[in-house]
Amino acid sequence: MGSGASKGEAFTKKWKEGAKLGEGTFGTVRKATKVNRKDTDLTSFPFEVAVKTVDESVQPKDEIELLNECLRVEKPVLGICRGLQLINVALGGTLYQDLETQCPESQVHRDWNVYEDLHHEVVFEPGSRLHEFYPGKSGGRVNSIHHQAVMDLAEGLVIEARSVDDGIVEALHRPGPSYLYALQWHPEFIPAEAAELLSPDPIMGSFLSAAEEART
Repeated sequence: MGSGASKGEAFTKKWKEGAKLGEGTFGTVRKATKVNRKDTDLTSFPFEVAVKTVDESVQPKDEIELLNECLRVEKPVLGICRGLQLINVALGGTLYQDLETQCPESQVHRDWNVYEDLHHEVVFEPGSRLHEFYPGKSGGRVNSIHHQAVMDLAEGLVIEARSVDDGIVEALHRPGPSYLYALQWHPEFIPAEAAELLSPDPIMGSFLSAAEEART
């Protein structure tokens, strides 16, 4: 197992334990992402960017300001699930507020009864970095724990993967000097022994390598 994979496993373990991940790298960012509840719907805080009962202009402003500052100083950013949605909104895109009502032809993307054990297939877009992360693969199986999704893609973002059955955006990135990558699935919930799912190690390792380079 390479060093990137080992770092990815360590990150996953610390994330699940809720540990601080180092002042100046992850600790400060995690502590700063607690937004003021007046900026989003109290019934959904802090898990959703907005909900169908809230006007789409309502955004978690503190988190968006944090994201913009990370981009300004070229701090690597990895968005997971809601993080992908927030990145798209922050950069000018829009969301399906509720897939079941706004996109009824879509497959089920969230089931509270099974939570992270709900799985589906994704396909990598041509030119996606996921081809680099997973050599020889054109897609794979991931978990799904969301009811919101990208509708209009923000300018400057590139789609990396889509859900096979309904075309919902599952991964994206922004080309440029700083590392900005986002996934709709939860790699940190995928155990190492789950061979039927895409391993979290390549993505986590890539992010941690970018974070390490940014510190030097």
